[in-house]
Amino acid sequence: MQETVVKCRRCGAPIEYTPDSIFVVCSYCGYTNWFVDESKVQIFVVPSKPRDKILEAFWNRMKKDSDMSKVVQELEVVDTYGIYVPIFISKVEVFSTWSGVEVRTVSSGKQTRVERIQREGKFSDKMLISIPARRTAEEFGLDELISKVSSLPPNYIKLEESNWDDIKLQVLNAEISQSEAVDEIKDKAEDLTRQKIKISNNLSEFNFYSCSTTVTEVNLLLVPLWIVTYKYKNGVYNTAISGYDLVFLKTTEPVFFRQRILNLVGSLVAVLVGVGVISLWLRNIGSFGNSNSSLFFVVVGLVCFIIAYSLSSTAISDVRVERWH
Repeated sequence: MQETVVKCRRCGAPIEYTPDSIFVVCSYCGYTNWFVDESKVQIFVVPSKPRDKILEAFWNRMKKDSDMSKVVQELEVVDTYGIYVPIFISKVEVFSTWSGVEVRTVSSGKQTRVERIQREGKFSDKMLISIPARRTAEEFGLDELISKVSSLPPNYIKLEESNWDDIKLQVLNAEISQSEAVDEIKDKAEDLTRQKIKISNNLSEFNFYSCSTTVTEVNLLLVPLWIVTYKYKNGVYNTAISGYDLVFLKTTEPVFFRQRILNLVGSLVAVLVGVGVISLWLRNIGSFGNSNSSLFFVVVGLVCFIIAYSLSSTAISDVRVERWH
């Protein structure tokens, strides 16, 4: 999306915005330049650790990592930069009524049968939901940061009350208004509720599902995300770090010989298990009394092959990815 350069309304410094931008925070003075007045909301800043602490955390992790510690002397940091990402965080109350079917496969010797159990119930919960205030989320480690923000303690401060000289990081433009965010937050809360009910009750399908959501509080946070780019031999890798607590969100690392061997062995084992499951199904297909039993064996076999493909792909790749849980 094309960016347009205009001047900050306070200090006159150049700022860049796109047609979707709701506001832009000036990188020089910290002033919020609003372009959609009816979307004005209170903005909070989550304080970030300084650059030297980010680098210290990076090197500490590399020294403690069982694989990277062996080559830490060969690593070279080529770039370190921080940005503030606009994220909506909201308190949501949900209440759902539902009915569904739990499918159980019961085996007795060589015979199997499928039981379909009708279930129904009510579910209520209070959630913290976070979503990006941007239409596209392309920043490295952003998905992991958004997931982590829901556990963020409320020690953030109002943007206008912060000392901008202590911040001085680029702020990504916000492109989603609060009203749009509320609709997206409700949709996300309903999807999470449906997933929780399905997993906790072992449901295969819903016959009926109704969910009401109430958004009780919405805050727009500027959350610090730091990216450290480093080199190892001929490869370039990235590490995303949460700026407020120095937690590693996502990192790309080289694949070493030992890891390739382990992944190849794991891939071979998954293939053998998958072939065994499919073979068992083919030999006993006449003994299975229904299509659900056959489907179970086919699904297990396919899962094994998918795992084998994933492990073999990692084994031949030069980069592996680790994420925050």
